[in-house]
Amino acid sequence: ADALKSVSKTGAWTKSATASGESVTIDVEKAGYYLVYGTVDAKNGTTGDTEVVSAVILDSTDKTATVHPKADAPTLDKKITGEHKLDDAGLEATAQVGQQVEFTITSVRPDTTGYTNYYFNIHDTMTTGLDFTSNDSLTLTINNVEQTAVTDYTIAWSNENRTFDLTIPQTTLNKYSKGDQIKVVYTATLNSTALTTDFERNTAYLEYSSNPYTDTDKNKTPDEDVYVVDINIDVDKIANGDTSKHLANAKFVLYRNDGTGATDYYKWDDTNKKVTWVAKADAEVLTTDASGKLTNKIRGLDKGTYKLLETEAPEGYNLLAAPI
Repeated sequence: ADALKSVSKTGAWTKSATASGESVTIDVEKAGYYLVYGTVDAKNGTTGDTEVVSAVILDSTDKTATVHPKADAPTLDKKITGEHKLDDAGLEATAQVGQQVEFTITSVRPDTTGYTNYYFNIHDTMTTGLDFTSNDSLTLTINNVEQTAVTDYTIAWSNENRTFDLTIPQTTLNKYSKGDQIKVVYTATLNSTALTTDFERNTAYLEYSSNPYTDTDKNKTPDEDVYVVDINIDVDKIANGDTSKHLANAKFVLYRNDGTGATDYYKWDDTNKKVTWVAKADAEVLTTDASGKLTNKIRGLDKGTYKLLETEAPEGYNLLAAPI
């Protein structure tokens, strides 16, 4: 910008031309230092024009030059999709420990004009309460055409860092038009570590080439964060009419309708560290202590409707008349 202001003040020679399609030729009178300045459609018609400035030197040995102004910057969006999302924004979800949550990352095929080795890498990081299900759970499509791992793209997963890097080479990008949708869909499993945290975060960003003249210059998009939570339930068993009197040895079971009209009951599977739903005879018995709280808290639930049934009342008290 400073160089452009300086040139403008000197009354330098200028010539203009309008591109037809994606290229334009400007004929100059003699060798020298030139500044190519103008506007380009930087976002394929979605955000209007962007100013670009490129420098070029013409001399007796290099009488022509091709300028590739870098104007468009790829974007990346991440959402939680599928049954666990809380709203259409897809920023938050609830899930039961042991369930898989679906994530969708979208971008567009960038403008690779002037590049011979365009770098396009999607980087994804999960916190410790989420486990990447497997490479088999991930699909990549470009313009709704499913791509093949190794052949069309590469993915590297780090168990230690809980990250994966998905790289699409320019040879694959060149098969499609700029602006075509790039979509990555995969699942992660909520594990028992989530029981000890308020939420699990999943973060993604895109790293991409920013200079057609070198392979080393790269930019990144802002981080896109989404969150997954599980739900815990506790109770406070008190004497009717006396909120200061907490009762021990009340026993409960938790149940739900499984969606088919049947009823199943909550049980924490401590071996596999996940929630299971079983017959009433196998249900986990939830007992209150002297503070009226459960000795074994109900944990790791998804959003939903649950009922708490008292199966044994404290000594000297009647059972609750109906489930809660």
